[in-house]
Amino acid sequence: MKSFKFSFFLVTLLIASAKSYAGPAFTTIDSADLEKITQDFSAHFAHRTVTGAESYGNIFGFEVGLLGGSTQTPQINTISEASGGGSLSSLIQTGLMAGVSIPFGLTFEYAFLPQVNQSGVDFKWSSAALKWQLNDLIPVLPINLALKLASSSTDLSFEQTVLAATGKVTSTTQVTEIGLYLSPAIPIFEPYVGLSTLSSTGKLNYQGTGTIFDSALTTSNQAETSPQSTKLTLGALVNLGLLKFGAEYVSLYNTSGYSAKLSFGF
Repeated sequence: MKSFKFSFFLVTLLIASAKSYAGPAFTTIDSADLEKITQDFSAHFAHRTVTGAESYGNIFGFEVGLLGGSTQTPQINTISEASGGGSLSSLIQTGLMAGVSIPFGLTFEYAFLPQVNQSGVDFKWSSAALKWQLNDLIPVLPINLALKLASSSTDLSFEQTVLAATGKVTSTTQVTEIGLYLSPAIPIFEPYVGLSTLSSTGKLNYQGTGTIFDSALTTSNQAETSPQSTKLTLGALVNLGLLKFGAEYVSLYNTSGYSAKLSFGF
């Protein structure tokens, strides 16, 4: 219980330390800029629960935990600073997760974060995944192999001054993942690797006087793009009975991120 409280304190501290009054800014956004913005947001908000190929139990299993980490957002940072806005070189990842395993090798995962503010940006996200263990297809080898289908959704907004008037920039991002995860079937420690394909849809909207978009992209106040990417996942989990913890590295959408998890399960 003390470890759980301490971890919750650390997550809260991460959120608090990320707050700033110098928010980002987007101006004269063209198609290339929109693609880069969506890539960075998609990389950060794609489903991440620091779980490998193994299920939570042989028949039934359950887990709840705290998530923390960060994602580099160099493309957004460059666009924001060039637009006269504040720095946003990375986004902090915090949230809660829960998962349950049932017979037939099926595992359901869910993660979410209520609305928080980082560097003048308000955002909230949620994601869900279905994992199907395929060990029966290769029963001779001492490995865990799983197919994962995941989807995430994010709402993000910040205020920006255009033509001496304050407007509101809003962004919605949806990311879907199809991937294979592999790990050795050994007790206590589970190193794992995953390879996935990702598809995302990002919508950027401005409400206020003037516009943030290049006229060659759109003459309205909204634009949309749908980038794709591969995702490489490298992670490790330690199972100490009821207490579990792990760390994970991901490379996707021309950037990378790190995550950590402290959880309890049976």
